[in-house]
Amino acid sequence: MTLLRPTPHVARIHDLALVSVVVAISRLAIAAPAVPSPERRVALDWSRLSDPLVSHCHLSGLDSLLVQRLLDSGFAVILEARPQDLAIRLSGDREQVQVHVQSATAHRERRLAVPDPCDSTFGLDLSEAMAALIQEVAAVVPPVPRPPEPLLNPEAASSPPARWALAVTTLWFPNQRPLAGLAAIRQSPLSPRLQVHWGVALEVGYVAALTLLEPSLEAELQWLGALDFGTLGIGPSAAVSWPSYHDAHGFGGNLDGRVGVAASLTVHRWALCVIPHLRWVPLSHEVQKERVFATGRFGLDVRFSYLLGPRP
Repeated sequence: MTLLRPTPHVARIHDLALVSVVVAISRLAIAAPAVPSPERRVALDWSRLSDPLVSHCHLSGLDSLLVQRLLDSGFAVILEARPQDLAIRLSGDREQVQVHVQSATAHRERRLAVPDPCDSTFGLDLSEAMAALIQEVAAVVPPVPRPPEPLLNPEAASSPPARWALAVTTLWFPNQRPLAGLAAIRQSPLSPRLQVHWGVALEVGYVAALTLLEPSLEAELQWLGALDFGTLGIGPSAAVSWPSYHDAHGFGGNLDGRVGVAASLTVHRWALCVIPHLRWVPLSHEVQKERVFATGRFGLDVRFSYLLGPRP
């Protein structure tokens, strides 16, 4: 049996058809609306290949072939290389072609002799040489770090820190002298816009021959809003207290509670909080049938604080 050997002309047509199919598939892949996520970026420059070489070896589709090879290898093709990127340069004439791959820390080069006769399959040889050099250089280049994943709650990173506050307080009553004292308040964030305030306070006052005391446990829930010069807060307030009096005849008092609405303004480390409140059990005291003190049903708590710990 005699095998028919294709003529050089037929073989060349077959090679051209094979490369055309590869290039066509490459163009379709490039046009696909895929979003690659490569670890590295590559700038490709083939402008230094001479026109006689391109014409002699039928390399008019070389650009698409090389770009597709890079994408398949997990690289992103860019126009201009930055210091951390890879740069590929192809240059040459009808005698030989140089493939040069360079990064900030390494470079590799390979020279390929141009065959004679030469056809478009020489583009596959260039692609293989380029891929081999890229892998060698990429092995010594650290990958570009990916950007951090976005937080599920972007505001979580700006949550204010938990801190203590020391405060000077005053309790105001209708038609009575106010009580004055000190408080220690803990501010604990639940979210960037929501805080719980809780603490202890002790107010003291003097009316006639009475010494007035009101220790209390206080708690507030405040929603925060940012201003140009500080932070505004508002929310419900509650307190359990023991208002009492001392005089020459003895001691008296009762368990009480207050509910109200707290409004605060914080500027840097200073905070002013005003709490109009309603009492559960008003306290009053009489001396010889004359009322000398009465808390009344309504009152006002004013607190001026200095914030400790991290700067808000």
